[in-house]
Amino acid sequence: MLYIVNLQFVKDLHALISLVPQGTPYPLVLLGKSKNALLPTFLFLNQIVWLGGTSIYKNKEPAELLGWISFF
Repeated sequence: MLYIVNLQFVKDLHALISLVPQGTPYPLVLLGKSKNALLPTFLFLNQIVWLGGTSIYKNKEPAELLGWISFF
């Protein structure tokens, strides 16, 4: 599972820094780039929440806070 998440992170990072085709409307570019920035952030924060839920990461308060941040 972690391997798949890492590949998704790399794909979204590449899409974030890649050029867009000429003539693409700016709102559509902004929507696509924001998706490519927010999805890897959610996946990264969700891994920390998962570590807190399995008691690998012992400090519960920051894990719960990151859970709320990743939820929104």
